[in-house]
Amino acid sequence: ISYTANARVYHSHMHSSYQLFVRYFDIGIFFRTNSDIKDYLIDYEAAESMGIRQAKDELKFIWKKDKLLLPKSIWFSIIKYSAYKMGYHYEKFPRFIRPLLSLHKYWHLNK
Repeated sequence: ISYTANARVYHSHMHSSYQLFVRYFDIGIFFRTNSDIKDYLIDYEAAESMGIRQAKDELKFIWKKDKLLLPKSIWFSIIKYSAYKMGYHYEKFPRFIRPLLSLHKYWHLNK
């Protein structure tokens, strides 16, 4: 193994809708519970703006490459945004529901 500056890397995830949901639910919790980190990196509105920009860029790319993937992309964007918002406001959900929405079952059990 060696470092090659001009190497190309293909990085991909094949998440199901549920896996995507719990991932973004946890990301929302992370931003909510780590406000000190959030304040130094990006503010809440900037995080949402970046996500919206990424979704728009993805739709433009798919429009050019394969329009049949548009419904899936839109569906996944809805899941990501909804799960992020729900995770950011996780404390509004009953304690027994939180582990069902999170990938990490140990979160929220004592809060």
